[in-house]
Amino acid sequence: MKKIFPLFVISLVFAIMFVSCKKTVTTTVTIKDTIRRESIVGFWPGLYEQPGYDPLDNTLQFSFLYRNDGTMRVYADGTDTTSADVGEEADGTYNISGLTLTTYFNIGGTDFISAATLDSTFTYYEGTAGDAPSSSGFVVFIGNKQ
Repeated sequence: MKKIFPLFVISLVFAIMFVSCKKTVTTTVTIKDTIRRESIVGFWPGLYEQPGYDPLDNTLQFSFLYRNDGTMRVYADGTDTTSADVGEEADGTYNISGLTLTTYFNIGGTDFISAATLDSTFTYYEGTAGDAPSSSGFVVFIGNKQ
């Protein structure tokens, strides 16, 4: 009996130590922009302003057509893509991070980057575009999803 009691006490102490130890479990979650990308897919006509031009001049139009695969098409001088007067067209790519939309495209041999801030409903944005690698300096624009 004398040998069993100390063995019992030692077992009880170890049991209490193991039960009271906290375990930390770390889980890594990867969130893709698929939901946001799907939210922006569609046709976005808009207006742009170049320095020195009237910002209300409706002839300064553009359109972006965003696709679900991260590619896009730019219609640089208009919003009516069915007419012959659509202006320059270019294909490019886009990326969404939070509420920031960044596009990359080439028109007339010049690489452009734009950065726009989306509203929380993904139906409106405003931003700037510039000659790569800068996304500012060339135009200021707004757009609405149709």
